[in-house]
Amino acid sequence: MLTLNIWPLFNKPMFDHINTILLVCSIFNGLIITGLLVFRAKHRLANIVLAFYVMLLSVRVIVYLLGKEHLYDPYSWLYLPPLEVSLAYGPCIYLYLKALLSRSLSKLDWLHLTPFVCQVSYYSVLMFVVPLGHRADALAFHMDWIRHLESFLVTLSMGSYLLLSWFSFGLYRQWSNDQFSDSDNYRLTWLRSFLGMTSTFFLLWVISAVSHVFISSSFSSQFYLFAAQALLLCFLSFESWRHSHFEYPAHADLKADIASISWLTANSLNQQKHKNENSRNEPKLHDQAHSWLALIEKGNWWQEQEISLATVAKRLGTNTSSLSRAINTLSNENFNSLINRLRIQYVCDRLSERYLEQDILELAFEAGFNSKNSFNRNFKRFVGKTPSQYRLSMSTK
Repeated sequence: MLTLNIWPLFNKPMFDHINTILLVCSIFNGLIITGLLVFRAKHRLANIVLAFYVMLLSVRVIVYLLGKEHLYDPYSWLYLPPLEVSLAYGPCIYLYLKALLSRSLSKLDWLHLTPFVCQVSYYSVLMFVVPLGHRADALAFHMDWIRHLESFLVTLSMGSYLLLSWFSFGLYRQWSNDQFSDSDNYRLTWLRSFLGMTSTFFLLWVISAVSHVFISSSFSSQFYLFAAQALLLCFLSFESWRHSHFEYPAHADLKADIASISWLTANSLNQQKHKNENSRNEPKLHDQAHSWLALIEKGNWWQEQEISLATVAKRLGTNTSSLSRAINTLSNENFNSLINRLRIQYVCDRLSERYLEQDILELAFEAGFNSKNSFNRNFKRFVGKTPSQYRLSMSTK
């Protein structure tokens, strides 16, 4: 049976040089974007954390490149410089997300970087404190024991922080859906892509770590993994710069940490208590909800494109929690659904008018929508037809 193995082609000198050039380009790309993000005025804190994360990924490719070029054999001390910064990956992902969505980081938040500081300190001691005569023994102990422990801790750290970050993302998405009438403005495409890319990087990390422990692998055989990481670094660099100016509404109460998970448990335990309290206050709350809903409808507040739960609550002289609970009690929907339902009802009423020649998209903007996609999706959701189908059905009556 004839088989074709093309992998040896990529080990030839010409391809080896091309591979090296590609890795070097990804490193320079990451470092350039790092510098640009640091000096980005908007979202300064979040962009600094993101720049640090991109720089760490660039350093990881540098560490591999040193091995690929066989520099560790004649210069074994290169194992020891504090370039291994992998315990900062997980905390940086979480801190970037929190800084971007809450606009601030507390002093306690920075403690998440403590393992990273310990890691850098350990390598600094090996490099600059351990006497030269004992360095070979220290390196042997490091390669036999510490490296595997370090790999396990990094895997545990990245996995835990990724879970926290996805959880934080979910909390923020739920909050934005409840707070804003047109949630398409905050669909969090970049954050979803960022977490997706970092999850991919985590998967590549796990594959690399497992291959080091259970498979006798060389730097050459690891190239495909680091090539994928280099491509991921390039994509992440460009996308992070492209979205570094995007404005996200600040959620000052976002607490996506371990305490948030306990909140879920406490929330489920207290659901029956709140249900009993709501049942006792239901008549009063129902009347209040009717009054508030009438003001929202008669005032045509739903036609304002930037209307939010906080804005309406302020006009009504109440708070967002009371207003949200009242809307849910009366119509079993959240603020976003209420506003969009009123907008769709307005468009349907206008489309039902005989001889109306106004453009459908113009009606959508008049109703308060600020994007065609949001209008079409909500129209299909509430009416069960597309706007064009509905208009055609009205014209045949």
